[in-house]
Amino acid sequence: MVEIHGIEWDDERQAIALVLSGEPTEAESRLINELMIEFAAFLGREMESAGEYVREWIDKDGGVH
Repeated sequence: MVEIHGIEWDDERQAIALVLSGEPTEAESRLINELMIEFAAFLGREMESAGEYVREWIDKDGGVH
């Protein structure tokens, strides 16, 4: 059984990583992988939304001065 303690940035791999304790079962591994895929998709959508906001702000302000 595994326990998830949080998410952190892994400098060595330049990626997000889960902080775990214990050894995940096969079912837990599948669930963790599905959760990470959904989390990555969420981050991608949020980054796109933030990018659109910045583009709109720059266009409204007449560009970067």
